[in-house]
Amino acid sequence: MASASTAASYMHTDTKPLSGINFYRVRMVENNGAVSYSKVVKAQLPNKLAEFTVSPNPVSADGSTSLIMKNVPSGELQIRLLNMGGKVIWTQSLQHDGAISKNYPLRLNKMTAKGHYKLEIKGQGIASKILNLLY
Repeated sequence: MASASTAASYMHTDTKPLSGINFYRVRMVENNGAVSYSKVVKAQLPNKLAEFTVSPNPVSADGSTSLIMKNVPSGELQIRLLNMGGKVIWTQSLQHDGAISKNYPLRLNKMTAKGHYKLEIKGQGIASKILNLLY
């Protein structure tokens, strides 16, 4: 007596896909323990936009704060602190490893006067970003 075969359908949502290209395949285990794999499929996801925030803002009394980055491609970043007249007060270069989310501590000059500033972030593969910062 031949056994009947029933087609099954499955659904799974990848809750943490990477930006760009992702590859997927299904591992199937039969009732008798036999294992097989589906073809590999490619899913092209749009690149997520780079996000930057600074915390704490206002900056701590000792001049420390952190630059929080999400979805920033790896590479060198140039960070500049500008006063409201556009004069560069402080600069720093960062080598970002491409982690999806990363916090970089920043030590601003303690001699910087209290007030409003702009934090400018530039790097290859990202649009220049300017954040408001209170010191």
